[in-house]
Amino acid sequence: MSKLSAIKRNTRQRNSGGVYPEPMSVALTLLTALHRLKSRKRPTASKKISSYDRQLFYFVYLWLTGELADCRTTNDIPTIDILTGSEPCKANALRRVRMNNIS
Repeated sequence: MSKLSAIKRNTRQRNSGGVYPEPMSVALTLLTALHRLKSRKRPTASKKISSYDRQLFYFVYLWLTGELADCRTTNDIPTIDILTGSEPCKANALRRVRMNNIS
């Protein structure tokens, strides 16, 4: 995220009439990053989770949370934990959700 994008984001948080990010610029940046990832790691047709799937998930997670710019080495990438419904929330954790179950 560039410095200008960060300033715009902070402005949006302070008032509801702030400027939204340019969708074309964001989409092209995401497309470029995914294309580079695909050229380095080939997706497989297997049903198992592959290295490409893991890298894609981590990239999208870090990009959406805004932590991608802080990752310079592999040690900077956080470990993502899976939580159950009874565990309290914490940073870099995803909650397992079950759908279509009888209550």
